[in-house]
Amino acid sequence: LLLCLLVHLFACDDVAYSLVVVNGWDSLVRAVDEHAEQSHIAVLINCGANRALTSLDLAPDMKLYIIDSRRPLHLDNVYAQDNVYILVNSTELAELKCPQASEIFESDSESSDGEHEEGEGNRALEDIEKRAIRRTRRQQWRAKRNDLLWDYYENSWYSISVSSFTLQMLELAHLMGKSSAETMWCAVVGLNSQLVDRLISFEAYTAVCIDRLRPFIRRYSSRNGAMKGDDVLRISFDKELIIPMYAHWSLYKSMINDEYFFCRSQLWQQRGDAKMRSLLATLGFPPPLLLGGDALTKGYPCLVSRNQGRLYVMHLFCQVPDLVALH
Repeated sequence: LLLCLLVHLFACDDVAYSLVVVNGWDSLVRAVDEHAEQSHIAVLINCGANRALTSLDLAPDMKLYIIDSRRPLHLDNVYAQDNVYILVNSTELAELKCPQASEIFESDSESSDGEHEEGEGNRALEDIEKRAIRRTRRQQWRAKRNDLLWDYYENSWYSISVSSFTLQMLELAHLMGKSSAETMWCAVVGLNSQLVDRLISFEAYTAVCIDRLRPFIRRYSSRNGAMKGDDVLRISFDKELIIPMYAHWSLYKSMINDEYFFCRSQLWQQRGDAKMRSLLATLGFPPPLLLGGDALTKGYPCLVSRNQGRLYVMHLFCQVPDLVALH
């Protein structure tokens, strides 16, 4: 979705670009090698942050900009000085807890300490003691370095950085006069996908959604009833069930395969099965016992309006988080 926003901005300003899809580290290395001579700037979306991009054979004038939600970041990328840039939100810097460069990377003077004294025949006792002290300090520094690296790379998680950056791109497009309801839809879908896939917490989702999307909701939602119809894009805040709605699934399959709905309905009990049948009957579905076992799995049409069915489901399962709904 971030890619859609970037492509939209490029198209508005007639910027030439090449789109390359990669499916792994080897594919990324091949793509960089193939385009190193032609491209001076590459934007890596959802890839590259947790691998050392400094090991790639980059041209001197080529720059890599990384937008990736996977954490932790590789420290070689964090402290790369020439051509690798990681785009993160400033509020996330404290949460990353990246060790200082002096605690991780050994300087050339320290690594070569004492090597030039190997060939000297007569050493003073003071020189031997100094070398022993330096060796002890170097061992302590390396032990501390190993502990810091272990603590830093021990856990892995997903950040809201990509969705946040998508919203930043939406805000940038708005400042440039190139935003629309469609561009906002891209940002909304990207944010919701991280929540549905459980890559981010609901608290993080709410903080971004409520604080930064509300102005766009007011801007692009129709305040009067003049614009109606299925072909009109309207975006609003509403409560929706987080159930998988695949094209090859009926409403029944979506309900019984949703973890939250399954637990709240207690479908492993006869009482839960009866509750499900009662709910489907209220929504307008024929009883499965009258039509056979395959009636619901084949997606029998609903006999009541979408809003009536949704309100009943929301009344029955009221503990549902707020989501951005697309109408």
